[in-house]
Amino acid sequence: MKLGSTSLFLIVFLSTGLVAQQKIIEYEAFFLHNKSELTDLEKNKLTIFHDSILANYSITNMSIIGYANEIGGYEYNHRLSTDRANYIHQFIRNENLKIPTEVVGKGEIITRKEKDYKNQLIENRKAVMRYAVYSRLVHTASISEFAAGEKMTIKSIGFYPDSPVYLPQSEPTLLKLVEDLSKNKSYYIQIQGHIYDPNNYEKDRVYPDTNPTLSEDRAKTIYLFLIQNGIDSTRLSYVGFQGKYPLNKKPQDDRRVEIEVVKIQPE
Repeated sequence: MKLGSTSLFLIVFLSTGLVAQQKIIEYEAFFLHNKSELTDLEKNKLTIFHDSILANYSITNMSIIGYANEIGGYEYNHRLSTDRANYIHQFIRNENLKIPTEVVGKGEIITRKEKDYKNQLIENRKAVMRYAVYSRLVHTASISEFAAGEKMTIKSIGFYPDSPVYLPQSEPTLLKLVEDLSKNKSYYIQIQGHIYDPNNYEKDRVYPDTNPTLSEDRAKTIYLFLIQNGIDSTRLSYVGFQGKYPLNKKPQDDRRVEIEVVKIQPE
């Protein structure tokens, strides 16, 4: 497909029908005996892993499967495994990210080998997360190539540290985005703001700066720019994700906005 002059340099989260291949990534979180909540250590490990998936992949769907070991009655263990799966779902759930998720408890895992019986009992107290993902690839594209739910980072839009003001060199790219959206009026987008936060793996943290809305302010800056340049506000929305989804590269890479196609409505 030949791209026009309005093409943008984007980092793309690709989905079905594009060139990326889907793969499954698994993660196991472990529980204490008879518990359906994770320890602080396990919560921290899960947070780091889950955020790295969000930062580096496009998730099409996922499943959370809870298990228990064989100690206790069958009905009790099935209920415990379901509680564990539901706990994980609530822990990683984000209302701004609509990821289709299957949550199920599979009950007890019977220990088959007597040699390592105690360790197997510990390892069977778990929940397994399976992420169906596509790798993030570098691609040159127009917004017209994307389907609803696909997300992109515009590489050449950056911001000053601790500021919602975009860098001067970002304006040509913003004007190309205006032109692209003007040509594709059926596309509705959400602008998602991010910040650099060295403590981004601490859940429910208190931000040390005096501007906890910085990520939202950055998204709003782009939102207002698009409106001021003729894009209908009903096609736009914005949200701030603070420092929850780092790219694990340079600070400037996290001072960014991402754009998600939320729907495509025929004109």
